[in-house]
Amino acid sequence: NLNSKTNGMNVYIRSDCNTGWMHGDCKGAFLSDTDATDITGTELVTNGTFDSDISGWTYAGTGSATYSSGTIQVTGDLGNIVYQDISLTIGETYVLSGDIVSGTNGQISIYENAYASSGSFIIGSGNIAPQSVNLVFTATTTTANLRLVRVSSTVTYDNISIRKVELDRSVNNKGLQVFGTITKSAVATGAELVAYSGFNSSNYLYQPYNSDLDFGTGDFCYMCWVKDNSVSSGAVIFQRGAAVNSNETVFYIDSGFRLIGRVQTTTSAATTATNTFIEGEWNHCVFLRSSGISKIYHNGREVASTSNTQTTNQSGQGLSIGAWLTNNSYFVTSISLFRVSASVPSAEQIKKIYEDEKVLFQENAACTLYGSSDA
Repeated sequence: NLNSKTNGMNVYIRSDCNTGWMHGDCKGAFLSDTDATDITGTELVTNGTFDSDISGWTYAGTGSATYSSGTIQVTGDLGNIVYQDISLTIGETYVLSGDIVSGTNGQISIYENAYASSGSFIIGSGNIAPQSVNLVFTATTTTANLRLVRVSSTVTYDNISIRKVELDRSVNNKGLQVFGTITKSAVATGAELVAYSGFNSSNYLYQPYNSDLDFGTGDFCYMCWVKDNSVSSGAVIFQRGAAVNSNETVFYIDSGFRLIGRVQTTTSAATTATNTFIEGEWNHCVFLRSSGISKIYHNGREVASTSNTQTTNQSGQGLSIGAWLTNNSYFVTSISLFRVSASVPSAEQIKKIYEDEKVLFQENAACTLYGSSDA
């Protein structure tokens, strides 16, 4: 839509991915890969949460690094740092995340090679706190140097992490951390698009706090394709928040085959669709809010509508896909083409998305540029 980009849609089709339609002010496009290799993620940072001390970190400069109530505090001369060397695999893509809790002009960054060696700056971000950092980079060396920098004032850091990433292919490039092992397999026999499965308490995808998903009381749209062969036990699609029935946004299928979406409300006030989910088939599922009305769409058709003006602002809370971490509930089988926007597609656009994308889930469906080049 050249007259209003927030009402238009686009799709990125490359040699290794197809995002599906992204609407307007898209904040993330995930699970769009064509590589069926399972992905395993482990934490590469030693003591990045500073639960009881700052062991594992080395201070460089005149001043000190101290433990302070579950964080690390960097003081001293300008440009002083605490650091640790990280082992990586060349060619693998990772996400570096962390919180700048307090202070001004702090930076979380990573450099090629160990601290004692010369190395080029790879990526970094930060400034006035509070700020959460989510940085995606591809390893060019087997060892990299992770640095927490004091640029001007005393700076406090927490929740420093480096994990393998499941890419965000929207313009935001804020990836998902991989916990455990996620199974990737073709959505249908011979199809190029990949589905993600194997979710449980150890295996899931997670994006640390991202303020882009604080939509306040405004509009938002989450949509994806899901397939569940045992939905009678219930299955969660995504959750963002801290507690069950309070301070959360969640979208799930209950044991009665109903799609249910909630924004900071109790179960009785949820948006509920009755008898819409189809077991053993790919389902297009949408949970959105437009002008204070929450709606659910299933396979291109509106199936639920409820008034809702609760806030989606959940400071410090991350997005989990395939896992409802605070309720110990997980998705039983497969999810693909997960997208989130701060804008809402029309009913006609949702119908188009469903009709256009359903062919990607058929046998032998090709959906990318041929060959290995994106040219």
